[in-house]
Amino acid sequence: MRNVEPFRKFLPVAVHSHALPLNYSKIGRDAGVDSKSVERYFSILEDTLLGFFLNSYQTCVRKRQKVSPKFYFSDLGIQRTLGENLDVKINEKTSYFGEMFEAFLIAENYRLHAYHESQSRMSYLQTSDGLEINLILEKAGRVRFLIEIKSSKSLDNESLRSLKSCHKDFPDARRILLCNEILPRITSDGIEIFPWKLGIQELFC
Repeated sequence: MRNVEPFRKFLPVAVHSHALPLNYSKIGRDAGVDSKSVERYFSILEDTLLGFFLNSYQTCVRKRQKVSPKFYFSDLGIQRTLGENLDVKINEKTSYFGEMFEAFLIAENYRLHAYHESQSRMSYLQTSDGLEINLILEKAGRVRFLIEIKSSKSLDNESLRSLKSCHKDFPDARRILLCNEILPRITSDGIEIFPWKLGIQELFC
């Protein structure tokens, strides 16, 4: 990189795009650089192992390339430092805690995916009508796991809405919710709820 200053200005803006579908044009306007440079900067973060892309789930490879990916920092300490939030206490039952919990588990899944040299493809699902699945694992063209992440210690029906709604579209996939409940359980309609540590073991056993 010949000109470091634009990249330095880009980094704090990139933090606010963490875990969201990337809008290169908007990020470029906020950082004062063109969208092509923004795309290149995110690739540099990926190449230096500071973060990774999570593509949108699509059944067609051509469509997969057109839908904006999400970007996650590999370590939350990097994200919090760049966002000048390292001294901010993360309190339970806050939206910030929920965001950090989701980002941590996505990054942990990505790390284990690489460690085990898994052939599975990781993606996310977000539709125009509000349906969102945090993480999808597919292998050999077949969706094996639909994974939702909730920081709550006590889940309500709203927490299960997305996994309930997508069952008809992925009837053969295991629907798993990672959370902070103490004990694993299965709902009457087949959704598997795991304390997050136990649930991650289930994905990579």
